[in-house]
Amino acid sequence: MANKTAADLFNVNPGQSAILIDIDSPQIYKKSRGADGKLLPLEIFDLTPHKEPVAASTAVNLDGYVRYEDLNRIVSDEVEKRITEVFAKPKKKTEEKKEEEA
Repeated sequence: MANKTAADLFNVNPGQSAILIDIDSPQIYKKSRGADGKLLPLEIFDLTPHKEPVAASTAVNLDGYVRYEDLNRIVSDEVEKRITEVFAKPKKKTEEKKEEEA
């Protein structure tokens, strides 16, 4: 179709619809006629182009974060240190007195 006027002049059979594309503007027309033969109002749709989403920047500043491997090492070192403290053999009273005297 050249324009809206051409779409208005397009003939449609009773009970039918036609989709018409405007070659001069980004529009589509839907021309319909009811089963009783009466023309229905011309529907006009605007076409909008789809745009691909813009990819997010791949450069991310990770200076304030700890890597999983580093965190795992830190935690396991700390846990091992505490386990060693808990399960260390308690000193005998005689050993404690000797240390105090020295």
